[in-house]
Amino acid sequence: MRRLALGLITTLAACRSAPPPPPPPPPAAEVIPANPCALSAFLPASDAPVEVRADGARRFLARCGLAEAEALTAELVAFPTVSAREPRDGPAFNAMAEHLKTWSEARGFRFEAVGKNDAWIVSHGEGAPELAFVMHADVVPVDAEESPGVTVGWTHPPFEVTEIDGRLYGRGTEDDKGPIAAVLVVLHTLKRFDLLPAGQVQAIMGTGEEHDWAPMAAFAKSRPQASTVISLDAGYPVVIAESGFVAWTLALPKESAFGRKKGCIEPLEVSAGQFLTQVPGEGRLALAARAGLAAAVKAAADAELTARGEARFSAEAREAGDQVVLDVHGEAVHSSTAEDGANALWLLSGIAGRLDLCGGGIRDMLALVHRDLDGDHHGKRLGLFYAHPLMGELLVIPTVLRSEGEQVTLQINMRRPAGKDDEAFDKALTTARLKLAKDFA
Repeated sequence: MRRLALGLITTLAACRSAPPPPPPPPPAAEVIPANPCALSAFLPASDAPVEVRADGARRFLARCGLAEAEALTAELVAFPTVSAREPRDGPAFNAMAEHLKTWSEARGFRFEAVGKNDAWIVSHGEGAPELAFVMHADVVPVDAEESPGVTVGWTHPPFEVTEIDGRLYGRGTEDDKGPIAAVLVVLHTLKRFDLLPAGQVQAIMGTGEEHDWAPMAAFAKSRPQASTVISLDAGYPVVIAESGFVAWTLALPKESAFGRKKGCIEPLEVSAGQFLTQVPGEGRLALAARAGLAAAVKAAADAELTARGEARFSAEAREAGDQVVLDVHGEAVHSSTAEDGANALWLLSGIAGRLDLCGGGIRDMLALVHRDLDGDHHGKRLGLFYAHPLMGELLVIPTVLRSEGEQVTLQINMRRPAGKDDEAFDKALTTARLKLAKDFA
């Protein structure tokens, strides 16, 4: 956040119709006041040239901006704006909108909620929008779908900010409420120093980035867009390029049309992952119990863990009434950084491949994951791979597996770099999907 806040003040100064002259040289010995965040210590005369006021704003932001941004981050994190669990006009989103409105109007900014909280805009300046910082105010869940209210993998309360060794812990501190706070603090600093941009500078906050991009798409169609747009997301000071977001779902009938062979192990239910944009950190396969099955599943799990040699993977098998349940664990990370995690779906598919499962959608979908996706972050086995020299390689990540009703579904999240036009990309993706369909025809 420190780098973000310091960098943006320079970017915002460029909004003016003409670039300001270089700032004057600093004094030989700058006197730091006893209270370094006393605004009066940095404010130049009201009629001072713009370059003098901009220099004062930069120095003020460098000394005081971080504390202000951290405090605002804590306020924003407290709103559980989980777009996958609550509608955008639900209590958490309404409360955060009201908080931002109060914050903005108290500082002389305009606040607007577009649609049913499709997006929020905080504006500084007059005229047409010239510069927009685009962020998102929603966050991913902190609990597993099967266990509402249970925080998974959190050692501190997710909707409170805890500072440890200079790092802030809380849902959204990095993605994306910290960047929101940094932008708003920069706008507030401009206001304090009477730095008025040429045209409007906007902080635009979408509310469905982690779940459904439809509201942001509707917003983009409904409003004139700024001539310059910068996206601020997660850990970057400034995002200079964003990969395209692609999502698709495979579905198979749960029951096999060919019956089942004698003596096979009957899979009952399967699940992995919590949401589309996260590498699964857990998975589960429930099997119809029979004598010796728990021991056989444990042996298969031990063999697969040994073969993988990955310390971040673990698995356990247990009897639960008339079922034997296999639980697997990996390391969940955001799907945009998939290589930093350990996809539990891979382990689950590998163990399943060592068991004589009865035919049907559960077995076939796990076999697909193992054959076509396991260990391949970049879609090479599907013939999808390509790379861009700046943005890197295509990412292909299976993220959510479910067996519900009569179907077994697998959601796949792709992060698409530049380097291949829409027609070529769509053709490659269609070919890959036809190949997968043919395998199970």
